Amino acid sequence: MKSIYKFGKVVSVLVCVGFLASCVAPTFNMPVKKPAASSLKYDVASDQSNQISMVDSRPAESSFSEGVLNFDIKVGGEKINEVEFLSAAIIEELKSRGSLVSLAPESQGDVTLDVSTLKIVNHRVNAYSPLVTFTQFSGDFVVDGKVKRIVSFIKRGKVPIWVINEKGIVDNVFNQPLSLLAQDVATRITQNLDNNKISDATVDALVAEASNNANKDPLRYMKVYQLGFGNNESAIPHLVKLIDNPHEYVRLAAISSLGLLKAESEVERLTQVFNSAKLWQDRGMALKALADLDTAESKKVVDAEWERIASLKALNKSAKWNKEILSLYR
Repeated sequence: MKSIYKFGKVVSVLVCVGFLASCVAPTFNMPVKKPAASSLKYDVASDQSNQISMVDSRPAESSFSEGVLNFDIKVGGEKINEVEFLSAAIIEELKSRGSLVSLAPESQGDVTLDVSTLKIVNHRVNAYSPLVTFTQFSGDFVVDGKVKRIVSFIKRGKVPIWVINEKGIVDNVFNQPLSLLAQDVATRITQNLDNNKISDATVDALVAEASNNANKDPLRYMKVYQLGFGNNESAIPHLVKLIDNPHEYVRLAAISSLGLLKAESEVERLTQVFNSAKLWQDRGMALKALADLDTAESKKVVDAEWERIASLKALNKSAKWNKEILSLYR
């Protein structure tokens, strides 16, 4: 009798497994919001005005949302044109900071941002692990005949409490990264256009908020990103102190900002993080920062990692994600 019972359990499990394997993965509606503008204001600002054209040069087969789970991303219940959606957010961010910019029709602007990648890749190991997203962008910024590659990569994650598309998930792994992406790309445009920046006093105020470990605000890491988005190099020594912070997103924001601010003095430190950090996300963000620096010394590290990945017969998760980051630059 016991043997028959055990046999029945095995058959039941096999039937369930077969049923699940034959099922099409469900698609979850993900109601995202328009990216929020930062509170940054440029104190050192150019009076030059510019019209920016955004060109969608993504491959026809590109997908805005991809990964382990299927998400149907909508704004106000409607599907969106992703490049137009992000373009409007970037222009709004630049205007809110004090830059004199406007969005121009394709090929009619003073400068052009040619978008080659815009996507959100999700990953989840099991029902008890965080839903992780990698929100990423790459494009060529063309001004005065010069081409500059712009790359942004934001990693966020959160464990769902009840369902995969609850408000906390939407805010943490979709809304916040999309806002950060728009603010990051806006800063990179600024660096190549008019080099507007925040004041030293604003840097000091942000440092006071960002460095306060007693501050339990879960969005404190946003202040660290703003130290980079402010485009003021006086933030660099303060960011260096934050790359060992116990809070993951504070560390990632600090590492990312060192690359954004072209902290060439920190190549050795970032290389050390890339080689020895315990978590992939720290190593991956250090790799991206080194790629952003684009010095002879940092390029050696970046090129060596690209060649190492190319030599692998099979990619583990860290190699796959490092390749995803480096592919944005190529």
